[in-house]
Amino acid sequence: MEMILSKREAVSKRYEELLSNVKITFIKWRKGATRNYSYFPVLFPSHQIMTQVKEALEKNKIFPRRYFYPSLNKLPYLDHLVTMPVAEDIADRILCLPLSHNISGFDVDRIIEIIIKEML
Repeated sequence: MEMILSKREAVSKRYEELLSNVKITFIKWRKGATRNYSYFPVLFPSHQIMTQVKEALEKNKIFPRRYFYPSLNKLPYLDHLVTMPVAEDIADRILCLPLSHNISGFDVDRIIEIIIKEML
């Protein structure tokens, strides 16, 4: 288990390092918090940019996933009278990058390259 967490941590750190100059937001972890590296959500400046990046990745057979989308208050079986503008905004702009203990460095670099290209 430690080996799996260690590899997932390395992938996460690579994303953070190589995407640090791109206009996306990473989760800010509290000091002393422990992480399980199960997901790597990133927040894009707009829904349009997130969609553009998602589609570019998918064209390259890379399949990121939406993170808590739609916003939970928008689920069809819930009362739609409640608005949650912050949650709705974040749900429209957030995307989970592929994260696995067996993802190759080549694949991680390719994902980063596509994101950077789309963000220019």
